Amino acid sequence: MPKTKSKINSIIKYAALAVAVVAAASALSVVYGAFIKKPADYGKAVSVSVIIDGKTEISKQIKTESLYLSEVLAEAGLIKDGDISGGIINTINGVTADEKNDEFWRVTKSGEAVDTPVTQTPVEDGDKFEVTLKFYRI
Repeated sequence: MPKTKSKINSIIKYAALAVAVVAAASALSVVYGAFIKKPADYGKAVSVSVIIDGKTEISKQIKTESLYLSEVLAEAGLIKDGDISGGIINTINGVTADEKNDEFWRVTKSGEAVDTPVTQTPVEDGDKFEVTLKFYRI
């Protein structure tokens, strides 16, 4: 009988140890999950506003992994293939700048001029771009 009791005690000890290990692993998993960045946290939040006649027609917040503004605009559904030529926006959200009427799309970032082609304009988390239909005079 003492051997049976000893075996039972051993089984109970191992079972208790297994329960403790599982509990510790679960606790660590919860703590780890609470502190690691989620996949969405790795993206950049970029805002884009489309302005026509001084009025904001569209304002979008985009969560993106894209590197350049042209990619963000496409991801947001504001441009499609053929809407950009030589890094310059011709059409955005279906509205085409009319060169005959001296119109063009001007890109600014937080109100400051962006002088790079949209295909080469890098985006960072928190960037705020404005795309405005403008007139130029020569």
